[in-house]
Amino acid sequence: MERFARAALVALALASAGTAHAQRRPSITLGMAIAKREPYCTGCIRNTGVAALVNLSRFLNQTMAIGMESTLLLNNSGPATTALGSAMGAVTLWAVEGARLSVSGGLGFLVYSTGNAANATGTTSVGLGCSGRIGYETPVSSGFALVPYLGYMNSFGRLRVGPAEQVVNNLQIGMALRFR
Repeated sequence: MERFARAALVALALASAGTAHAQRRPSITLGMAIAKREPYCTGCIRNTGVAALVNLSRFLNQTMAIGMESTLLLNNSGPATTALGSAMGAVTLWAVEGARLSVSGGLGFLVYSTGNAANATGTTSVGLGCSGRIGYETPVSSGFALVPYLGYMNSFGRLRVGPAEQVVNNLQIGMALRFR
């Protein structure tokens, strides 16, 4: 699995480096979301946090952009605090040129951290993960759009969460600004 992830990230990096032609437009997406953390374990913290999204891409053609994205989820529940961050290669697709509906997918690394202020304990874990988003662009001007989106992020394997190991995921509902 690790070889596959490395190969995919190298391919994404090479593809985005090869698109430096003057006609290739950059795209920047900045978003904020409400995120629901739902790990697969009983008795774990299950509450809502806030997530931030940054996606930097370059268009390969009129319906596909490729680049890198990062998401940071912060979740505070009493004395326990969790953070989930990602660094992923990402592809965004539109069904046809000028379509408002976009689908994004990412593959890369997740960093998960927990801390408990009451007993001064915490853990940090790193693993492979994926992300997906579906958004609907509402153009404001020729180079700017509002994009409400529904996103999902998931670890491929189990990450260390306090004393246990588990798959970590979250669901996000948010609003992004897309600059082209």
